[in-house]
Amino acid sequence: MSTISINLLDEIVNIKQTEDPALILAAFDQEFRAALRQDQQRNEDRVEMALCCIEDLPENPNCKRITYCGARIPLRYSQGWEVREIAPDPHPIGGGAQEGAKSFKSHTFDLKKYDHLYLFSDGLLNQPDAEQNPFGNERLKEMLQHSLAQPIEKQKQILEAEIEAILQGTKQKDDITALVVRLATH
Repeated sequence: MSTISINLLDEIVNIKQTEDPALILAAFDQEFRAALRQDQQRNEDRVEMALCCIEDLPENPNCKRITYCGARIPLRYSQGWEVREIAPDPHPIGGGAQEGAKSFKSHTFDLKKYDHLYLFSDGLLNQPDAEQNPFGNERLKEMLQHSLAQPIEKQKQILEAEIEAILQGTKQKDDITALVVRLATH
């Protein structure tokens, strides 16, 4: 699945020169479904993903323009001292037979130096503790807000401690992937 996804994304972004995250996800959905012949077979494989395009702003070297689009993966980001979230599109890439193409929506905003972008797979949010309570969105947002003023290395340690705490007395249910980007300027 990973090899198919990487090859399709490479073709869409590098060969077809597509840069808008929403157009990339829409093209990826069509190509993914075609590669797995989901309209002809009972294959319901799906992918959840988020894409961000980070651009310099020549007119304001202290800012970056962020364009995000997500297929069931939200984007969390800091703006000043506040953690915010942009909801993803509700449908995944692929997922069985369907009528018509899926549409995705890009969200564009500007961030300043030292703001953060946070992307997490659903493995963290859905991971249950020993009492079967999931980690959840509120706990994640609270953890991010609490660690926001910390350097990236300290944020990593806080996240790792939270993951270790939720896994106490239970097994890891799914992959847990986190990407944290602290914006810098030239």
